[in-house]
Amino acid sequence: MSKFYIPSLDGLRAIAVLLVITFHFSKVSFIDFDFEIGWVGVQIFFVLSGYLITRILLEEKRKTFGSYIKMFYWKRLLRIFPLYFGYLLAILLLFLATGQPDDLPQTAPYLFTYTYNFYIISPEWTVNRLFVHLWSLSVEEQFYLIWPFIVFFFSEKNFKKIIGLMLIGVPLLRLALALGFADIAPTEDRLGNIVYWFSLSHFDAFALGGFINFLGQKYIGINRKKWIWGSLALCVILGAFNLLTAYPLNPNSYSSLGFLIHGLLNYQHVWSYTVLNIFFAAIIWQLTTSQRKSWLTSKPLLLIGKISYGMYLFHFPVIMAIDKAFGKPFVNGFVTLILCLIITFVVSIISYYAYERQFLKLKNIKSF
Repeated sequence: MSKFYIPSLDGLRAIAVLLVITFHFSKVSFIDFDFEIGWVGVQIFFVLSGYLITRILLEEKRKTFGSYIKMFYWKRLLRIFPLYFGYLLAILLLFLATGQPDDLPQTAPYLFTYTYNFYIISPEWTVNRLFVHLWSLSVEEQFYLIWPFIVFFFSEKNFKKIIGLMLIGVPLLRLALALGFADIAPTEDRLGNIVYWFSLSHFDAFALGGFINFLGQKYIGINRKKWIWGSLALCVILGAFNLLTAYPLNPNSYSSLGFLIHGLLNYQHVWSYTVLNIFFAAIIWQLTTSQRKSWLTSKPLLLIGKISYGMYLFHFPVIMAIDKAFGKPFVNGFVTLILCLIITFVVSIISYYAYERQFLKLKNIKSF
């Protein structure tokens, strides 16, 4: 077990992936419930990645740059590439056999280079549930291209300054993106999505996660639990404000708790991601510094957290298969959701133990 392993973070990872799957499942045409707030699971993943990657890099920073950078990318490659490119290979074989998905030829260059999040800017982009969720993996990989160099070459003092600049600059960048693409995007929803999918739009999430590594029991004189409750109160107040103004325009906003995915109303694209990131960072801060056992360390959640990468990749094909097979709820919407989760879980368990783990065993080869 890695010395960086904190069981409760696997539990939090499980909650994040279950939120995202339920959110996407609620979009199936025959499902009669909304779960708009589920998209925030991706924000949890981003903040969590910022914390974990920064923690690893800070620990490895004492090595020579060559050893530091080779070890980091080797471990990331073994964790991310085999399943991701295995998934793409399966889609490619499907295309060669059936001609579907028919948009693969124009999409493939973006998928195979981890730049799919930029494809949304193209006029040819359309939603395809086989790979629409891969945008977030593109953002993660682009983060990995930049962050190791920032951590290594800047002192702790200057690194903290960079984090502070990101917390101020990234929301302003999202504002600039919305203004800059306003004349290009065909709809407001598309514009919000362009802003949301842009890589740097989430660097404040990664930065906040990274900043947790420098926190003690208190920050500016306020303890961890007060940060949690204070940031939660801010989320509730701003979410309620959005609900009061957004509901007449979007009937799904109640299930979003006021945080519509890639929303632009009330300049939500500027502040909402950061507000949510602060709340999730406060939770991670508590989990990483508390000695108490948490319900997040229950065995089912730990197992789901361990295979969450596979569950994230495979859940959309499972949803599509259920949609095609039934075309209506299997007994009812909730039971159909449970069926979706069970199938996704089983596929991911098989993938992890039969495939992914074979690559993970190579992480600590002696040549590094």
